[in-house]
Amino acid sequence: MPILYKTKLGYILGGGMIPAMGTIKTNTLCAVSEQLQKFWEQEEVKFDEKTDQQTEDECERIFIQTTERTTDGKFVVNIPFSENVTELGESRSTALKRFTMLDKKLLHDEQLSDQYEAFMHEYENLGHMSEIHEYDSSEGYYLPHHAVIKHSSVTTKLRTVFDGSAATSSGLSLNDVQLKGPVVQSDLLDILLRFRKYQYVFSADVEKMYRQILINPKQRKYQKIL
Repeated sequence: MPILYKTKLGYILGGGMIPAMGTIKTNTLCAVSEQLQKFWEQEEVKFDEKTDQQTEDECERIFIQTTERTTDGKFVVNIPFSENVTELGESRSTALKRFTMLDKKLLHDEQLSDQYEAFMHEYENLGHMSEIHEYDSSEGYYLPHHAVIKHSSVTTKLRTVFDGSAATSSGLSLNDVQLKGPVVQSDLLDILLRFRKYQYVFSADVEKMYRQILINPKQRKYQKIL
């Protein structure tokens, strides 16, 4: 008869079986080893190998050689473009089409329209964007934009997303012509471990953090919106 054994890993069943009359059904525990292997693979700390050290080094070089600071201490950086930035095609027609779709949506939702308009006014009043009067529609890049609503957010329920992945007439997007730099933030596992290391933890949010970093005025043509 099978016996229930108590082990450090829990109870296990072992012992002989008396075959019953009729068809004998047997079960296998082979799947246990597979599940255990998956468990250890999932829990294993993985270290990502750098795939393109040359690209990361080039990004760092651009940052070191071109970054400046304004009189009030803000950083002015260059976009780390790759050599194929000249292959960007026409983008205004796509941005206009997306804006027309957005406008139709806002016409049917007055509350969303007011929130979106308030966001754009704030963006301009803070000096994070400015109106241009003379421009070449074939030069630079137009960023399509749309609203994302998150009702569960305590602070900002509406966020505007500027889409740098929208393809131009050449098939390339703004994201496609930028070099990919190294990951500078801490790994998620490191952050979780630090949370368990100390008795007290402080969490803070830098308001509009990414907007505090300015783009070289000569490259602002690559961040136009309608």
